[in-house]
Amino acid sequence: MRTSIALAIAAMSWGSHAAAAELASAANEKIGDLRAFYGTSPKHRVDGGDEVSRGTRGGVQWFTNLLEDEEDEAAFLFGIEGSVSNADDESYTISTLAATAYFGVGWKIQDHKNIHLEVTPFIGVGRSDIEREANSASDTRRYMEGGIRAAAFYTFGVGVQLGLDLRYLYGRSDVNLGTGEDIKFFQAGPFAAVVVGYRF
Repeated sequence: MRTSIALAIAAMSWGSHAAAAELASAANEKIGDLRAFYGTSPKHRVDGGDEVSRGTRGGVQWFTNLLEDEEDEAAFLFGIEGSVSNADDESYTISTLAATAYFGVGWKIQDHKNIHLEVTPFIGVGRSDIEREANSASDTRRYMEGGIRAAAFYTFGVGVQLGLDLRYLYGRSDVNLGTGEDIKFFQAGPFAAVVVGYRF
């Protein structure tokens, strides 16, 4: 009899530990979202008042959760991105390669578990190649950016994601285009992109 009771207690103890381990694993489950995006970027402005037509920006992202609150279904997020931006008109041609890092929060919509939102400030660095059409002068210099991003995603059962990415960004690059002094090129304004991805 004592042996049966001991076995029952051991089984209950093992079951409770297994359940706790399962809950802990769920609470700390890591996700990985690989995405591609493409959208329109803000106009570049130049010292002196010139503007360059609105351009395009596309690239790839990887996002993962750092710490998850299972009760609120929210998580701290970290993401990295590689992108290419292009803009040109009759005055300037601008091409930028950038690497961007994101830190922020994401959370699921109650009663709509396939939908989640993200809000992430970001900062990035890269290289801008800028050419002035008037004298064919060009220069390549460091590019820096920062801003805030809000995005919404729908993740299908098979892992495929569709989303909308909205940002307000400020970017800047100082170049010398044959005038003997640096000229400041900067972007400040909204960015919108469509996103497709896959959750691993």
